[in-house]
Amino acid sequence: MILLNRNLEAFLSVANLKTVSGAAKNLGLTQTAITQRLKLLESDLGITLFLRSKNGMKLTPEGEILLRSCLEAKSIEGRLLAGLQKSGEQENINLCIVGPASIIAGRVTKQCHHIYVNWPKLNIRLLVDVNANRLNHLKRGSADLAILQHHEVADELDSKTLKPLEIALVCKASWKNRTLKEIIESERMLAYHPEDSTGLDYLKTFNMLKLIKRSPIYTNENQALINLLTGGIGFGVLPIELAEPLVKNKQLIYLNHGQVMKIPIALAWYPRKNKPHYFQEIISSIK
Repeated sequence: MILLNRNLEAFLSVANLKTVSGAAKNLGLTQTAITQRLKLLESDLGITLFLRSKNGMKLTPEGEILLRSCLEAKSIEGRLLAGLQKSGEQENINLCIVGPASIIAGRVTKQCHHIYVNWPKLNIRLLVDVNANRLNHLKRGSADLAILQHHEVADELDSKTLKPLEIALVCKASWKNRTLKEIIESERMLAYHPEDSTGLDYLKTFNMLKLIKRSPIYTNENQALINLLTGGIGFGVLPIELAEPLVKNKQLIYLNHGQVMKIPIALAWYPRKNKPHYFQEIISSIK
């Protein structure tokens, strides 16, 4: 119970069950621990709460008054918890999910579509961050849930493993008759920012890193990167969720025979003892 401290919980249990042994069993404590808590409570209040006899524990008049107060607090607590658990239905609640553009657009918006219907008073903000600052958003409290690479999930976080992010190497469709080696050697790689090593990691995974001859071009905006790729300014990597529609529309083609590099990712959040229903539903929905 959140409105009663442990000494009051012991008192309430003894008052209900009439014995210290029964209260100890009910709370998973020793009889000595229950007795100590009652003594501390009586000492703090400066009153006697029980008359101890062979027939059990009988409340004093002062104990009766305290019991009524505890029962009232318990009732208030029940209404409070019920209100908090339904807060997504009855009150406007703000919640932010941060992640890379491909996951936000390709998964979260689709997999959480029913959340908007089931929780009409829940205001979900979807925040795209391609600069690897997603963990900082959690730490600052500017996001409630973050999609991180597995190695970024700190010990103090709760997390859920998601389907790996699949990365493919792509270029303009009109380059289809050029060799992979010639494209990598003569064209520039496109990336989000200098700290974004995804493209280089891909080339390293498939033993092509040594073919790079030119410096990369950076743009930290997803659509701008796609425009540069489809415009033939360079080659680069894209998550399958973003690449597939562009390949189907014949704007891009897959290089390296369409082989993908898989990046383990997770949905992370700070632990909550009792998750609101809407929070748990979002966690369950994102795959």
